[in-house]
Amino acid sequence: SGIDASMYFKFKTDTTDISQIFDSSVVDAAKFQNGFTLNTIKNVKWWDVKNKDLLGGQVSLPNAKYMNVGIEKTEKGYTVYIMWFET
Repeated sequence: SGIDASMYFKFKTDTTDISQIFDSSVVDAAKFQNGFTLNTIKNVKWWDVKNKDLLGGQVSLPNAKYMNVGIEKTEKGYTVYIMWFET
């Protein structure tokens, strides 16, 4: 029981339309909510989500896979944080 595998990644995009970040057949960005928080990773500086109020949510994927998505508005677009995992 629990998480079998996981991966954390972060990317920046200059799009101003959140619906263009993900494939809409897999991720419905309209369901994301403000105030979403992601867990921090000890001693990983680039995963800088601590105390950030993000737009996001958890997305169920096929084959018992999931991803927690947090989106931060920046001056030029968005920074997207994804914690992907399978159970």
